Amino acid sequence: MEGEPCHRPAKLTIPFLLHYTNVESESKYESLRLLSQCTGADPQIGCCAVNHQPGFSYFLTDPWERMFHSFICTANLDPPCDSKPSATYSFDDADLESTSAELLRILTCSEQQDALGQETLDIDKARQLFTPSNIDKFIKAFFDNPFHTHYINAAAFSLSKTSNLLVLTMVLLGAVYSNPYRSDDLATYSNVTEHLVFEGLAFKKLLHGNTDILDSRGTLETLQAAMLVVILQSYKENQDSIRRIRLQRMPTIFTAIRMLELNKITNDFIPGVSDWDTYFLRESLVRVMAGIYLLDCYCVIFFRYPSLLRLDEIAFEIPQRDDLFHAHNAVEWEELSLKDQKPHVPLRLRTVLRDFMRPEDQPPQHGAYFPNTIFASFLVLSAIQCVLFDLLALHTFMDDIRVFEPVDRALNRWKIHWDSMCQGIEPGTAKRAGFIIHAAEFWCVAKALIKHPSAAWPEDGNDTLDTTQSFRRLVDRLMEDDNTANGTLHVLHIKQMRRSR
Repeated sequence: MEGEPCHRPAKLTIPFLLHYTNVESESKYESLRLLSQCTGADPQIGCCAVNHQPGFSYFLTDPWERMFHSFICTANLDPPCDSKPSATYSFDDADLESTSAELLRILTCSEQQDALGQETLDIDKARQLFTPSNIDKFIKAFFDNPFHTHYINAAAFSLSKTSNLLVLTMVLLGAVYSNPYRSDDLATYSNVTEHLVFEGLAFKKLLHGNTDILDSRGTLETLQAAMLVVILQSYKENQDSIRRIRLQRMPTIFTAIRMLELNKITNDFIPGVSDWDTYFLRESLVRVMAGIYLLDCYCVIFFRYPSLLRLDEIAFEIPQRDDLFHAHNAVEWEELSLKDQKPHVPLRLRTVLRDFMRPEDQPPQHGAYFPNTIFASFLVLSAIQCVLFDLLALHTFMDDIRVFEPVDRALNRWKIHWDSMCQGIEPGTAKRAGFIIHAAEFWCVAKALIKHPSAAWPEDGNDTLDTTQSFRRLVDRLMEDDNTANGTLHVLHIKQMRRSR
């Protein structure tokens, strides 16, 4: 019965996070490959093309969930999801040949060889890797990763018009996803690419403080290339590379963001007033800002780095109209815009965060402050967690759990909204969400940390914050077989179920 809580220890149900934070022992770039395969598309496995179920005997689910799966074939609840990649992109042979020659040129020029230092780039291997057919394969593998489609629309992508540096980062990430290619060679190419992006003239222009260049294709593609090369380099096993990205490159990106005032950006170009190209460019800038902020959140959550963007600076808009962004052309964009002609009111992340944390007896400042997509909800949750980890650091000096009350309220409100939004979610929408469909697992860890903040900072101080293993050990501490702790977590889950209903 719901009113009779089970006193057996209930474990945190976080298969994705447990699997994800344990892949570093397998091979280089395995974390990235895991995320690229996590599409929420396979109904037989559950929600992903990767088996996330750990082989630990202590891994338990809630009793009602076990009973549900014992008596009901869940594969019959929803129609099978088409897991085949959508063929919305094809490239001309001449463009592929030209791109192959151009990428080899910029990778193998003498200046880049000097930048490698003791590393050497094998020209013959580079020619074997960056063939026209491989470039075609790798870019398609890049777009088949649903996470990237939140920032770059495959239908609007043009191989001949996109900057070489952006294409290069996309090709390298696609090569990582296309197993098996030698990760050692890819690591060398990624080092060259990092140098090309951050030391190039295009990126240095962003640091001059000229906001007039914000709404330009060149600025957008430079920021996209910087974001992608950070992703590429952050998943290497080379600790020097990882630290350089987090301590040098990421702060440089946020310097450019402040100079461009990208942290305040909204998409005020609306259908009926603006054309598709203008809208799409501004929406892409909003989304690349969200993507870079999520990289900052990633460093905060998994590695406990201090956030590079202050709370009073997160004034950018939360992406809302996924349908408009994913339109294949101007005609489809116009048709979709006519279906919903409500006045566009920018939903700023800072405003949503404040409203989520407001006291119970105070109404929200904005009536429609809930994000309306999975991606937007994940962005809000990540921001809440950044606040939480700031407070966890403060808690080491001030032992008062009341400091977490605003964050706890925000997490409760977020979960109710998430459950409501996911009840009617279509399989195709879950597939496009990628690994962020597991947002509830991140929420589960955050709720546990509020109740047991000491787990975030072990007394022995042995956690090394440069690998996800430290985050896994944090989760392990939360999952220890403590009847009191787990009883609290079980009661929290029951209460949350009641609120959701």
